[in-house]
Amino acid sequence: MPLKIWSFDQSRQQKSVHFLKKFLPPSRDGFYVCLSRLLEMERPYEYMLPTLKALLDKDRRRLFLKDSRIIPYLGEVKPDEIPFMEYGEYPAIEALTFAVHEITYWRPPEPRRRNLCRRRFM
Repeated sequence: MPLKIWSFDQSRQQKSVHFLKKFLPPSRDGFYVCLSRLLEMERPYEYMLPTLKALLDKDRRRLFLKDSRIIPYLGEVKPDEIPFMEYGEYPAIEALTFAVHEITYWRPPEPRRRNLCRRRFM
């Protein structure tokens, strides 16, 4: 069963496929879509919030979010609520953390985890 590119209209899907074809190395004929290790965490916000705050630290800034709504969201979260927070409470924080985490720690899937991944051929 081929994977679907999540999109609401056909033109966006075509643009996504064009983008992927353009930037995939010529020796590859597809890409892997894998579950993120962040989904395995029991208390994801205990990892997400410190990670983003470290990347936004004024002395060693590695993430720049000009005019982003995420910065006020980070200030809204009370430390005593963090252990009880679940996915869906702050989708913008979650999406940014997933992107940062996967860009930082990505590596090809291990053979034992490859069954969690599906190959998309174009």
